[in-house]
Amino acid sequence: MKDYFIRRSLLTVVALVGLIVVVFLFTQSIGDPASIMLPDWATEEMIQALRDKMGLNDPLYVQFGRYVSGLLRLDLGTSLWQGIPNLDLIMSRLPATFILALVAISLAAFGGVFLGALAAIWPRSVVDRVISFITTLAVTSVDFWVALMLILLVSVKLGWLPTSGYGEVKHIVLPALMIALRPMGRIAQVTRPAIMDELAKPYILAARARGLSTSRVIVRHAARNAGIVLLTLTGYEFAGLVNGSAIIETVFGWPGVGFLLVQAIKLRDWPLIVGTTIVVAVMVIVINFAIDLIYGWLDPRIRYH
Repeated sequence: MKDYFIRRSLLTVVALVGLIVVVFLFTQSIGDPASIMLPDWATEEMIQALRDKMGLNDPLYVQFGRYVSGLLRLDLGTSLWQGIPNLDLIMSRLPATFILALVAISLAAFGGVFLGALAAIWPRSVVDRVISFITTLAVTSVDFWVALMLILLVSVKLGWLPTSGYGEVKHIVLPALMIALRPMGRIAQVTRPAIMDELAKPYILAARARGLSTSRVIVRHAARNAGIVLLTLTGYEFAGLVNGSAIIETVFGWPGVGFLLVQAIKLRDWPLIVGTTIVVAVMVIVINFAIDLIYGWLDPRIRYH
């Protein structure tokens, strides 16, 4: 386990270094940040003044050194929009994103495993075909369109839930259901073959020969052994939810990091855009590192690959 931990740690460090370099090169290649941040009517003098203020006229290696030095000091600059340190602003939005992601992945894991298990119990049946259709629809759904339809039906027409807000359970229901839709479909699609593969193994046949019911065989044996794959998939889906919920947060007005990034882009707050991108990417890398460690601990065979 120690060697596995060291290997995964080194890969994580390489990923973090690569992230730092890629973000810096991206900021250099996308265009002039000063021109992007200022309005269209800004004069050349205004653009040059902002470039001098941000140090954009310095040599590339000087800018990179200042950029890396700031990251090491956890200094992500100051938001032009809010006038406060970007890291403080981003950290204030993180709890909302994590709460939404945790609720959504819980719904996705429960629903996905349940649907996948049902399909595995009755393969090639009507139930299996219906579940296959539902999960395919969930995976291929267009997030913002389905979200708008949910708001129109549940909030506007029926008046059951608010269209946006934060702080109460009723505010999280629609965005959590919407974000859970796609990972639930993927988890169900992986659960079905995983459980079917376990059900075909000799120890399952022996358990059934001893008179155990199908439900007990699945819960006590098949699902437990297939759980390693499902747990890992759920972890990666959670990382994806933390990284990719900007559209849903914006549609439902959920005050998370994704919504903050969209606001920063709209307001041309370049330092906040870069800072948010770095923080979200680092979180995803760290979450994936933790998942790899858990996977290696649960399945010792992984440590030797």
